[in-house]
Amino acid sequence: MSSRYIELATANAHKLREYQELFPGVELVMGLARQHEENGESFWANALIKARAYWRGNPVLADDSGLCVLALGREPGVFSARFGEAEAGRPLTDAEKNDLLLRKLEGVHERSAYYVCALVLLWEPERFVGVQETWEGTILGSPCGTGGFGYDPIFLPQGETRSSAELSSSEKNRLSHRGKAARKIETFLREVI
Repeated sequence: MSSRYIELATANAHKLREYQELFPGVELVMGLARQHEENGESFWANALIKARAYWRGNPVLADDSGLCVLALGREPGVFSARFGEAEAGRPLTDAEKNDLLLRKLEGVHERSAYYVCALVLLWEPERFVGVQETWEGTILGSPCGTGGFGYDPIFLPQGETRSSAELSSSEKNRLSHRGKAARKIETFLREVI
């Protein structure tokens, strides 16, 4: 492997740690962003916006991911990270976002949901590959578990009896939207490192 590294387009330390586990042997570092606005109408558009904003000559790995709840018209969707900010007038903590989502689902029996991960590996602004994957499940009635981050404590993966926050990191990486997308991108990493 060369001494080149890949910048991860995020300021989220949880995502950095998760991607470092997903790509063992690859030097992933947190990138330094230029000002950008994630105003795309899809996860894919936002991942590409983010990748281009972080690019400074080294390869960039960027994702846009979020939770889509069918009963809420697939909200919070591309606004998952900013869910509830407009109403609160400030960014919400993960726990506050989970509480807000559960309040919106009070009395709702159909709680199907899925995570989405759009993952872009960018060499240059117009030279990139990307994949998009999902992770199906349902929304629990209350938070369970302390692992993971974001909506993990209220997301019950399909076929599981434990929330995403109760899974070990290796279990989550094997099953999750990010894990699936990472395995598909892995092939292209050999070209940039």
